[in-house]
Amino acid sequence: MAPWLIWTLAIIGPTVVLLAVFLVIDVGFRPTRDPNDVHPQDLGLPSRDVALTAVNGKRLAAWYIPPPPGVQRPAPAVAVMHGWGSNRSQLLPVVAPLHTAGYALLLLDSRCHGDSEQDSFASMPRFAEDLSTGVDWLRTHPEVDRDRIAVFGHSVGACAALLTASRRSDLVGAVSLSAFADPETVMRRFMERVRVPYRPLGWLVNRYVEWRIGWRFRDIAPKNTIRRALCPVLLLHGEDDRMVPVADAYAIHGNRRTEEDVELVIYTRCDHDSVERIEVATPTINAFLARVTGGGPRWQRPGPQGAATPVTQPA
Repeated sequence: MAPWLIWTLAIIGPTVVLLAVFLVIDVGFRPTRDPNDVHPQDLGLPSRDVALTAVNGKRLAAWYIPPPPGVQRPAPAVAVMHGWGSNRSQLLPVVAPLHTAGYALLLLDSRCHGDSEQDSFASMPRFAEDLSTGVDWLRTHPEVDRDRIAVFGHSVGACAALLTASRRSDLVGAVSLSAFADPETVMRRFMERVRVPYRPLGWLVNRYVEWRIGWRFRDIAPKNTIRRALCPVLLLHGEDDRMVPVADAYAIHGNRRTEEDVELVIYTRCDHDSVERIEVATPTINAFLARVTGGGPRWQRPGPQGAATPVTQPA
């Protein structure tokens, strides 16, 4: 075989393999679209469908749930973002108690999820863009106090909430439920499960993903964005979370600036998707939101009272 052919094959062969791997990544990491099979009215919540426009012109589907009767307008509000491969309906049980407490709510489907428009790819920074679009919409709504808006997210949506909190000075608070600490670590865990060696292939995969989404992992990692948070943050995590180990929550909290208002609460017997046990966290969430919104919703008549404590709360 001619030397030039050997060199050509030596160069082209690995390149073809890498291109094939990158194609598999693009397809494999495309989120499944889970339809919204539960709606606010199924939980007795008033709502209306809202169509928003993402930063690149794509259509975002959302539900606006107004504050309940008896709450003074304009009222504080919370923009809510789901996790990867999920949708807004799956967080309805989580945020229903917030409506009972008097908050206006906006639940969004991120691009490529639920009823929102498909895009070239989904990523945590795009989740954050979509969440920020929701905040912008709330700030223009006459029923909403534009100076008392918080964000709430689960999983990737929680990471997006922390990223949004590091970019916007007009938020009063951010609630993070089951956020991971670092995308690099998440990818390494995934590659360990599928037995892909980190060096050199896994490292190249991560660099490709960074190029694809347009962000360095270190710049969007929650353990780093927490140091840039511009509002108080509440970190919630299940002790039995096997998808995102509770160590990630401690890593995020441990990397905060000492002067930052960042609270961490760990709940026993809760895993990554323990939506059905959200009642254990409801008092903590309500107390946090009441504090950061300057007393919470103002009722024209006495509103509901909540009094419970988290299962465990580390110092």
